[in-house]
Amino acid sequence: MGRRRWNKKHPEKAAEQRQQQLRQDAGDPPVRLLALQPNSTTVAVAIGTRLAVVDYKTGCEYTLSAPPQAGQPQCQPHAGCLRVLLFSPDGRCLLTGGDDKSARLWLAEAETARTSEAEAPAAGADVSAGSATANWCCANAWLTPKKMSAGGFTRDGSYAMFADKFGDVLIGRVALPAPGTEQQPEPQQLQLQTPGSLLGHFCTIVTGVAASPCGRYLATSDKDFKVRVSVLPSEPLQGSYEIQCYCLGHQDFVSCVAFAAPAVRSADGQQQQQPQGGAVLLSGSGDGTVRMWDHVTGRQLASYVASAPAAAAGGGAEGGGSGGAEEEPSGAGEEGEEEGDGEEEGAEEGPAGAGQGDADGVEPQRRSKAPPCASVLSLAVSADGSTVAVVVEGEDEVQLLSLDWEKRALTLQQRLRWPDVRYPCQVAFGPTGHLWVVGGVPLPTARSVHVGVAQRGPTGHFTPCTDEVLSTRVRSLLEARVEEEEAKMAEGGELFLYSKHLRKPVYDESEALTRKRMRNDHKETQRLAALRLRQDEKAK
Repeated sequence: MGRRRWNKKHPEKAAEQRQQQLRQDAGDPPVRLLALQPNSTTVAVAIGTRLAVVDYKTGCEYTLSAPPQAGQPQCQPHAGCLRVLLFSPDGRCLLTGGDDKSARLWLAEAETARTSEAEAPAAGADVSAGSATANWCCANAWLTPKKMSAGGFTRDGSYAMFADKFGDVLIGRVALPAPGTEQQPEPQQLQLQTPGSLLGHFCTIVTGVAASPCGRYLATSDKDFKVRVSVLPSEPLQGSYEIQCYCLGHQDFVSCVAFAAPAVRSADGQQQQQPQGGAVLLSGSGDGTVRMWDHVTGRQLASYVASAPAAAAGGGAEGGGSGGAEEEPSGAGEEGEEEGDGEEEGAEEGPAGAGQGDADGVEPQRRSKAPPCASVLSLAVSADGSTVAVVVEGEDEVQLLSLDWEKRALTLQQRLRWPDVRYPCQVAFGPTGHLWVVGGVPLPTARSVHVGVAQRGPTGHFTPCTDEVLSTRVRSLLEARVEEEEAKMAEGGELFLYSKHLRKPVYDESEALTRKRMRNDHKETQRLAALRLRQDEKAK
């Protein structure tokens, strides 16, 4: 019996299967994003399809409008939830990408902004009553085959990179007008381009993209516990086929990567070479650790336990040191690890794995060997390379680590908490040295956004200064506090985990058997078995 005839004969069962499939195919929850423009006072905050770009000094609000469709007014920058938001290293453009499978590059220059008022408020003036607005035009646009999960730029900002949920890292050339010219792209003539393929991870979600300070290497992380360091060719559009090394050691998905470089001191006038005096690579993971790597050799230099397992929560979380004997590196070829790596999140196969006929509920997929603990969501490194800010999922504070370049060690320096910012999600250092954080109520349909700012004091410790940096109007433009969500947070209860989609699902035996019966290959096996049984009965 065909599928259509079966649906007509069993409408209730068909409707139940459709509802269950819709729940499985539901999109990922919206995430909170934060980006700070280099050499400027412009900050961008996003959640879902909402994007706010404001100059917190002048109070000027920038709008990003996508090219209008035929006969339609201007619309939002993206039709789906935003997943990528970052400025280029020179600050000339803003890269955005989302679930609508498109990446857009916005010209973020004062010369191209069409200000609605003749004069904007001067820096330092009261901008609470200001209404200056400007528009950033779309300079480039690319169409991606899958939803985006991460993004980045090459060191010189000439190429934009964006990764998708299937393991591909795509690249496009940044075509911008010369600084100071009046040339602007025509929105009606802007076409979605096809990006080039730079490199790929084997059918897994790429979670982070970061270029090294020297511009030669590119670090990418994924949900299969590994960090890959690739060599960027002179012509990136031709693809990167040389792998420098793999950084293996995390026991769960790698959520973020960032490079750290020591401050350049003009007294000596000499630049030391890597790895003794050069940059290092930092990575955060779902195993609750932050690890430091030599990105040239792949050797682990240090590790810090930012989130201890629930059973060991009473122990100290200051895990600075070499960390080499912490645990065995994953990916060393354990039995059953390599099977099932190519499954995309939300796949229909059950835990027994494709092509397996056993019903013992054992899934031959890569599993985390670390005990359950809160995930590291975000990393940020200060401009001088001495401080690393770490955000742990479900915590109301940001951990500030001290990076010792001589000993190559990470030690806890401070735990910073904002009185009006709950559950930070992303952290970043601004060009003025301020520490910015964005957070909000952890809900699968969240719309609220909390923004906090902190400054470094004479002793080296940070203190919150949100009210001193952001005026009332600017804060109202950046933040969104939904009363219903704030009330749910005040009531308490179990927190929603945004990193849930990065973890392998775990099922008990009964649920595993139920999911296996719903698999198409299992149904086909049952059909063939019934057919052979009827043939045997006729042959008797």
